[in-house]
Amino acid sequence: PPPPVDDAPSAFTGARLVLVAPSAMPAGLSLPVVVLLRRSDDSPLWLNGTVQSTNYPSANLRLLRGYGSALVPGSATAGATHIDARVAGLSANRTVTFETNHWTGRSGALGGSEDWGPHARVSITGSLTVPSGAELRIGAGSIVALGPDVELIVNGGRVTIDGRVSDPVVFLPLTNSQPWGGIRLTTTAGSRLAGTGLILTGG
Repeated sequence: PPPPVDDAPSAFTGARLVLVAPSAMPAGLSLPVVVLLRRSDDSPLWLNGTVQSTNYPSANLRLLRGYGSALVPGSATAGATHIDARVAGLSANRTVTFETNHWTGRSGALGGSEDWGPHARVSITGSLTVPSGAELRIGAGSIVALGPDVELIVNGGRVTIDGRVSDPVVFLPLTNSQPWGGIRLTTTAGSRLAGTGLILTGG
């Protein structure tokens, strides 16, 4: 197919650019960045455009039908960094604080329902199963890092992810360039996954 063509800058008049990224991120991991194009009533605006960034000029971030995403290099040390995005006269900004890593490790099967709360930092080093009758709730701003080929398995239980555009939940590899296995819902009755404000990166 032919490559996508950027829409004329005049088509962006009255729109706003939304930059979605975690407000805090463990140091040493790649940073997921999402850009969304919205009308004044917050409905999507399906336009194409090349997004520029001062701090991440090589991010290769493009809006395709109003949506774009990229993984950009994270900081190896703790501290704050500024992200900016610009397209067709629109701009958005976000400050991300890179933290010293303090992970809670998990694997195996849940013994019952759990609420990890907001801004949890959880490393899943072996596949984690949510069994029948159990609910796993993950709060806004949480970062969940999974080892190579590791899965979150919903086997009759329920996973509820309560992220927000302003404070997303992120699932990503524990080690850059070593993809995790995914979220798998089995055919067991009651298996459910419900989520908002979630960013999934493969590695």
